[in-house]
Amino acid sequence: MKHRKKTIILLLTMALTLFSSVVFSSPAVSEANSAPRETIGYDSSGVIVKTENSPIVVDKEDLTFHIYSADRFIPVQEYVRRGIVTAEYTFRNPTNLIVETRCLFPFGFVPYDESQTEADKEYFKVKTNGKDLDKTIRHTYKADPFKKFDIDEDLRYFSDDFIADDTLSTDLMVYEYVLDVKGANGKLPTYVKFSDNVKNFKYIVADNYVKYEKNGDLMELVAWQDGLKNGQLTLAFVGNDVSDVESKFSFFDDKWKSVGGSVVKGKKVEYNFKDYALKFRPAGSEVSDVDWYNATVAMIKSMMTTVIGVWKHSLSTRLFRWYDYTLTFAPEETLVNTVSAPLYPSATRNYVPPVYSYTYLLSPAAGWADFNNLTIRIYTDMYLLRGETRKSVTNPDGSVNITGETVDFTKNGGIYEAYFEKLPDGDLTLFICASEKPERYKPPLGKVTKIIIVLSTGIGLIVIATIILVVTVKKQKTKGKKR
Repeated sequence: MKHRKKTIILLLTMALTLFSSVVFSSPAVSEANSAPRETIGYDSSGVIVKTENSPIVVDKEDLTFHIYSADRFIPVQEYVRRGIVTAEYTFRNPTNLIVETRCLFPFGFVPYDESQTEADKEYFKVKTNGKDLDKTIRHTYKADPFKKFDIDEDLRYFSDDFIADDTLSTDLMVYEYVLDVKGANGKLPTYVKFSDNVKNFKYIVADNYVKYEKNGDLMELVAWQDGLKNGQLTLAFVGNDVSDVESKFSFFDDKWKSVGGSVVKGKKVEYNFKDYALKFRPAGSEVSDVDWYNATVAMIKSMMTTVIGVWKHSLSTRLFRWYDYTLTFAPEETLVNTVSAPLYPSATRNYVPPVYSYTYLLSPAAGWADFNNLTIRIYTDMYLLRGETRKSVTNPDGSVNITGETVDFTKNGGIYEAYFEKLPDGDLTLFICASEKPERYKPPLGKVTKIIIVLSTGIGLIVIATIILVVTVKKQKTKGKKR
């Protein structure tokens, strides 16, 4: 009996200790990890033939990846270079004619800062027969930095001349107004709204922080007070001028209550569309007149709206770069063309350690007259979890089906190798990790979860101890009655 009492007292003491430590102690520090679990990189690609119906064939390609094991969380808007890919092509001219073939090599977006540009330059290389090749850097507009590479879409606005269509051309007139906004009692209104019938213009450019939407036959553009520069609003009308522009404004306070105000027309400048587009190009930019203009047209078309945002801020960060060069073949000549580029992987930290994926676009190589003997080698101090060739097919309803086939790699030390007699159907994706068997990431318990677990444990012990005590007392009473 004494031993049983001691056990009960011990259980109650433990339970009360746990309970009091939760209720009366200071809160535990939360260990929740707020770092991003997913990071999206961008794809790599090899040489793309620009010349239509080129007779040049690929006798072989050696595609080599050197992939690093370094890891760190990637801040927003920053790419981390974690490897190099080199494609060495053996091209051959099977004809008895001199053949000039124009080639394009995509190598990524313009970095956000100049230091990144300089840091990456040494990793972008184009050589022929071991010697550096003369090349030109070209630029195209790409609205979504992470959208899958599509050779037809991405080269749609690639041209050596200024693009013209049924709505935009170099000589289209642009009418730019600088408008002074006045408020009642000298106080600027919180919101300034411009409204006009959508049929009265083609495009509007707003050089301020604005919101726009269609409301029936009206197009409404709203500028915030903070977006006004010293009380000024700049609007440009592309294609059609707007008469009595001052009369098309209304004014509101922070609760969208109508307030007094006025707009005074200040400076008005007329441009042709080419000059207007080029005025937003930053000083010292390496982007050519043609590429900047055509990228502007592409941006306008991609927005699918009658209103255009601030070009000088939105265009530069969406410029995709290409090397443009020409290979000249003597009759029946063979050339070795080598291109190198950094790798920017996608990463998922839903596994520990993280799993990196690299996509290399093989499909653009289908543009060559023939393609033979592809050897893929991967040099890494990590593990290749799997390799796939993936193909995406867009259905009539707009949905996309992605199919994939596993690539069988053989491993020799730290080198993985695969071979294809012909170009595979699809693009290559590699999944690489520092562990051969990564585990699913389990987020650390937060403060509330810990309290619930400990509290439930403490209460559970109290309940168990209470049951033992009650049973023991009942037994003692039963024994006493029997006596």
